[in-house]
Amino acid sequence: MEDRQKQIQVGAGLQESRLNADLIQFLQKYGTPILMVVLVIVLGYVGWSKYNRWQAERRDEAFAAYQAARGGVGADGTLAGSPDNLLKVAEERRGRGAVWEL
Repeated sequence: MEDRQKQIQVGAGLQESRLNADLIQFLQKYGTPILMVVLVIVLGYVGWSKYNRWQAERRDEAFAAYQAARGGVGADGTLAGSPDNLLKVAEERRGRGAVWEL
């Protein structure tokens, strides 16, 4: 018991209290701006992800429309689709993947 009493330091709790007060003061001063920066980064990432997903869906729709306009391959190896339908799909889906070139 005597060893533990020798290791007790007077004022040790004050040092920890000062560190906590410094942290609280730092958070009060810079907490809101840091939180806003993190929020903007997170919202930007979510928005970018949704935009990329939207672009992929539009591209998939364009290729599905191209596939439908192209039609199947007939018994003689020719395409059954109408060239007018292919041109219509190309005009409607311009800029979506390679549908325009196809």
